[in-house]
Amino acid sequence: NLRELVLVDLDGDHLCNMLRHMHMPNIRTLKLDLPDQDVTPFVELASDPTRPMFSALELLGITSLECSAPAWRKLLLSVTNLITLEVDLRRMHSRLMDEIMTGACKSEILARQTIPAEPLPSMLMPVLKFVRVKGITGTALQLLSSYRTKGGCEVQKWMLDAKSKDEVVEQLRTSGVNIEYFDASDDEQDDEDDEEE
Repeated sequence: NLRELVLVDLDGDHLCNMLRHMHMPNIRTLKLDLPDQDVTPFVELASDPTRPMFSALELLGITSLECSAPAWRKLLLSVTNLITLEVDLRRMHSRLMDEIMTGACKSEILARQTIPAEPLPSMLMPVLKFVRVKGITGTALQLLSSYRTKGGCEVQKWMLDAKSKDEVVEQLRTSGVNIEYFDASDDEQDDEDDEEE
């Protein structure tokens, strides 16, 4: 009946062994903080279509993650019920953010003049509604917001750390994109408190 799984600073081999011996069909929340190592084998195992691990996942939180772009994309393809995505782009390679938009029809989607009533087949995370992100630029947010909307998967609310506020973000807010700010230092203080405990 486990519904939340938090994995922090664990060895990649240990992570893989753990997954092989666990059955977690009810997991709704997965949070990963796996710095300073390439955990591609773990990410690939977690998204194996022959043995779905997180098909019921509703919230994915990434504080720190290093893996190959294909493995990351494979993970995003596997979480079709994901509603909330939380990512710290300051501690992830930029190519992983790019993968969120690297669909086979990316250029065609961005060029669309009409918004489809249903998500387009090539869209990752088709029911994603909330994104909480640290370290995104206004230009990147503008592109991603447009991509999600034109692909039929508009994000209902973007939550950005206050340091991401810039002219482009403010223009997006003025145009009607639902953007809220949060203080990332509060999260960092919580992390420090957890480490002390």
